Amino acid sequence: MTITGFKCINEATSVINCDAHGNNAAICCPSCGYPILFVARKNQKGSDRSHATQCAGCGKLFFIEVIESKKVIILHEKTGN
Repeated sequence: MTITGFKCINEATSVINCDAHGNNAAICCPSCGYPILFVARKNQKGSDRSHATQCAGCGKLFFIEVIESKKVIILHEKTGN
C-alpha cells in the first residue's frame, strides 16, 4: 500500500507530525516526541493492533490504521492486551 503524502491524525482527530513515503511512515510519538517507524503492509511493524510497535523513547505501544479513500493515517495507542 502506498501512503506517500497521507496526513496523520491521532484518535482525537488532531493532525500530528508524520513523514509517509512508499509504504512506510515515521510518526512522532505523541507522548515523548521520539520518531516511530510503521509499515503499512499486513502483518508488518505497527500495521495493526496485534503487530503494534514500541516507542524507543517512552516504551508505549502504537499501531496505525490507514484509510486510503481519505488519504489519512490514524495513530492508535495500544492499551491493555
